[in-house]
Amino acid sequence: MKTNTLLDQMRYTPERKLLEDVFERFELEPIVANFEANRLPSFREMMLATKLKLTKLLSPRLFSLLEEVSATLEFTLPVELFVSAGADVNAYAIYSVDETPHIIGLTSSLVERLSDTELRFVLGHEIGHLQYRHYRAKILDVAFGDAEMPALLKRRLGAWSRLAELSADRAGFAAAQGELQSIVSVFFKIESGLGPEHVKFDIAAFLNQLSELQQSDRSSIISHFSHPLTPIRVRALQLFGEVGPQSDKLAAVDAAVKSLAEIMERVTNNPIEMRGRDFILAAGVLVAHADGQGMSDDEHTLLVDMLLPLTADPEADIPTIASGEQAMAIMTQSADWLNQNAGEERFTIFRLLAKIATTDGALKGKEEEALLTAGRMLEIPEAAGKKAIYETLTSNLQAKRTTKFTPTGDFNFKPTN
Repeated sequence: MKTNTLLDQMRYTPERKLLEDVFERFELEPIVANFEANRLPSFREMMLATKLKLTKLLSPRLFSLLEEVSATLEFTLPVELFVSAGADVNAYAIYSVDETPHIIGLTSSLVERLSDTELRFVLGHEIGHLQYRHYRAKILDVAFGDAEMPALLKRRLGAWSRLAELSADRAGFAAAQGELQSIVSVFFKIESGLGPEHVKFDIAAFLNQLSELQQSDRSSIISHFSHPLTPIRVRALQLFGEVGPQSDKLAAVDAAVKSLAEIMERVTNNPIEMRGRDFILAAGVLVAHADGQGMSDDEHTLLVDMLLPLTADPEADIPTIASGEQAMAIMTQSADWLNQNAGEERFTIFRLLAKIATTDGALKGKEEEALLTAGRMLEIPEAAGKKAIYETLTSNLQAKRTTKFTPTGDFNFKPTN
């Protein structure tokens, strides 16, 4: 994609960094590049067959707005507009990996119900997605094919997807000349399908919702949303508009927006899950180091997977346990609460820890001792604890069992002519 200084300057930095980190952490570049080169279909034929391609003659209003927005954002690549019949108010962008123009698709309801300023925001938003090549992350589900995507990668991509909308919103904001009232109107029409002739809305009402979200217990439900909550988007744009894309204060704005976006990160508010999470985190690190060899990749992956349903970023949480003393202190505090308030959950926690210790199909060093210590803290009888440990060990040993091939004699391979 051609460098665009204006659009690149306004991009939400945490979104860009998260995408770069995800591609590096999971070595995604070869997967995406291969899919782009060999398997990414051209959507142009499908669009031509099923949607109405607009021209200047058919829709001078939309083409005039597109040209205006492209000039405002200094976006010079060719874009075609398509419209499809639909009751929903929606738009999308399709990136072209060949020489054909990029595509922006609009529903008929969107075109009918949005004013010119509102359409400028939508067109700018979609151009932002094109400029930032957001499609490269969005095609990963298909690029993985039948292979199972790692759970942590799914979590990272979910968080990134919401931040990507904040980057695209900034491009739309600039295209709409900062008319926040019109932008809020777009959000409202997309969510409700209603226009101002039916319901009155105002920015203060959206920001009041944000205050309620900040003060309430965080729920894991909203962490599944692909887009940020509307109050977050409105406040993020309000902060962005106060400084502009070329301000030296934009880094501070990004930090403030990041704290807002974290409202949507997965954090359990169930007391048993919270205490169990803390115990698993601290004890998991302790058990993984009990063999004297440090935490292995398999142990780390297993602990991350265990914590994923309970915390926003398990990979960041694990390094916070810096010593055995710290781990024991957290375990003691968590166990005291769990012993008073939990039942079978304590045994579930213990079995998870046994999986970490035996993931290599063996008990080494002080792993058994560390597990029994955790069991005593959870008031699990030693006999029951040992039974769980060795049942888990047997299961992991069976999973690790392989037949080794040992060559005998000389083996000299010579190709035949």
